[in-house]
Amino acid sequence: MLRKSKYHIFYETSELINLKYSNSYERLIPTFSSSIMKVYPHQIAETIFALDSKEKGLILGNEAGLGKTFTSMIFVSQNYIEGKKILIVTPTSLIAQWDILMKNNLTLDYSVSTEKEENIFDDNVVLATYEYLNNRFELLEKAKFDIVIFDEAQRLGSFYNEDNKYISKLRESIKDSFKLLLTPLPFEINILKLYGIIKFIDENAFNGMDKDTFFKRYYKREENQKELIEQVNKYCFRTLKSQIKHYVKIPNRVIKMINYDFNKKEEKLYSMIEEYLQLDNKKIFPKMELYDLTLMFTKNLSSSINSFCSMLENVIKRAENIADCDKELSLLNKIYEFSKSINTNNKIKQLEQILRNGFKAIKSAGGYKKAIIFTESKVTQQYLYNILSNKYKVLIFNGDNSKDYSVIEKFKTQYDILIATDVASEGFNLDFCCFVINYDLPYNVLKIEQRISRCHRQGQALDVLVINFFNKNNFYDIRLLELINKRIKQFNNVMGMTDHIIDFSEYMEIKLRTKEEIEQEYNKILDENKKENIKLLDDTETIVRYLFNKEIEEKYTINSAYLKYKNDFVNNAIWELAKLMLKDEKGFKYDEQTRTISILKKSIPKSMYQK
Repeated sequence: MLRKSKYHIFYETSELINLKYSNSYERLIPTFSSSIMKVYPHQIAETIFALDSKEKGLILGNEAGLGKTFTSMIFVSQNYIEGKKILIVTPTSLIAQWDILMKNNLTLDYSVSTEKEENIFDDNVVLATYEYLNNRFELLEKAKFDIVIFDEAQRLGSFYNEDNKYISKLRESIKDSFKLLLTPLPFEINILKLYGIIKFIDENAFNGMDKDTFFKRYYKREENQKELIEQVNKYCFRTLKSQIKHYVKIPNRVIKMINYDFNKKEEKLYSMIEEYLQLDNKKIFPKMELYDLTLMFTKNLSSSINSFCSMLENVIKRAENIADCDKELSLLNKIYEFSKSINTNNKIKQLEQILRNGFKAIKSAGGYKKAIIFTESKVTQQYLYNILSNKYKVLIFNGDNSKDYSVIEKFKTQYDILIATDVASEGFNLDFCCFVINYDLPYNVLKIEQRISRCHRQGQALDVLVINFFNKNNFYDIRLLELINKRIKQFNNVMGMTDHIIDFSEYMEIKLRTKEEIEQEYNKILDENKKENIKLLDDTETIVRYLFNKEIEEKYTINSAYLKYKNDFVNNAIWELAKLMLKDEKGFKYDEQTRTISILKKSIPKSMYQK
């Protein structure tokens, strides 16, 4: 390569000053130049869509594990360059992870909320928790943020419920801000969650329809489904894993359903429970329907005997203060005493066997001996810890220590098993672990997908093994799977899903692909899609065509090759200028490969570093 003259260097750097960003894609050039993030075409497309949105906000509703956080950081960086005031809101458990990612990937100043600081809203970029905002809504309103980003924003779906004072006050305090909502699925349990989350963005959405009218028009009304999708697409950008697998390496998920049976003592206990539930006029539960009461009893039993005992103990304490319920109380005491006598069960035996088999398969595949076990009960969590800690290095993570991000770091570096409640299902990047066990299955499809996607995500090197426990003789488990299947069908019809979360195939020997096999198959996919991927690098308009209707496709033209050219031009010019300015100075070390200039310590006057 010819050495550049001073004239060439100054000419190129003058071009930096005169760069005119004629469209949104060129607007991103300074962002990429000042960032060390690696981004994918779909993240560029998402960022452009957010930058050009004419609505009052946007739901970034990718399937979990596709880098919504990184997309939002590109969006933050670009708006920071343009002088916007930005607030990022996260759950308490995720603020440390956000802080680390922003420090490692962005070159901008920002403040992080702590419980001690009363007001940090004066700064241009603020990272805060949902909890920190509580009781600070007046300060938040005065701050007048241009943009507010909400991580795990599905919790805002309750905006449809007027009794939720927190969300209503939060919405009022940022009503004029552009809202970017990050959530793996736009709604959780019912269609009103979708209504609520979009109404949080824009009160005029759905043509001003109230929640009752919305529900009547769209709930189980297939003839109106196309209309609903069109309304949602104005506010929602959703990328599926199936749409990017031809250029992003995301290994498979291997799902196994473990159907365990009651042992004889558990069968007797279940019969005793049924006997109690069939009593007429239960005075301990005078207003509770039989269906709901049955779910309560059998759900706790499904989790663990310990969870059931804990629930029943609280019921008995309450019943002791209720008049004329001696017969009920006597039967409940018998059930309680018998349940305490059950020392072992088939579910825990199956878990221990699955851990042995799973760890063996993961080791053969070249992975780490790590598993995350999810349960909905803290009592079950402690029960599992007491048993498994005799054989493995085990950590617990729940609401009590959710602010302590070091637990996640310790799991990554030192421990074999993390036993967690669903506080760990939101947002964490656990791509170092490829073993997910749903010891308890929640009926919320979002929670199941989030649990799995903590490990099954961009950056995961191995196939992810997912184990779901199920008892076909337990009323709660049977009803649970019916609800899950309905929710999956309902959601898939509106927004789409790539992967299964439930699989009823017979459990057999666990076999996972090795890292080498995964890499070979990925390279094969790249070869098979070579033409398409080359076109994608030159023109990521392909992604837009997959995700949006014709109107959106015609509106956007994304050329990532041009972005790369411009980005390289900026960095080359700055590097050449830096070398030129310092070429006659002594005490500097140049590294052409990494493009860094280091100051040699011996060249610094002692008076400077002795202070």
